[in-house]
Amino acid sequence: MVDRGPPFAALRALEAASRLKSYSLAGDELGVTHSAVSQAVRRLERSYGRTLFRREGLRMAPSPAALALAEAYREASRLVTRAAEEVETRA
Repeated sequence: MVDRGPPFAALRALEAASRLKSYSLAGDELGVTHSAVSQAVRRLERSYGRTLFRREGLRMAPSPAALALAEAYREASRLVTRAAEEVETRA
């Protein structure tokens, strides 16, 4: 079986939803629908076997696992951005 690595697109949606506490606002920020964010989160929940958000009125409350994944995504994104900047300056 091929290791496809972490699902960065889904983690990006999770990070935005965790920060904004809304699938709709996350979708607006990412240029996708509320449904696309919800589906990405559901795929992650199935993959990790954990509930990542719970509804609190109109807001979504991220679980500790969601917050940890969101922080890991932010860190990975910073590393990739730095590497891309280094590549650009060396070109």
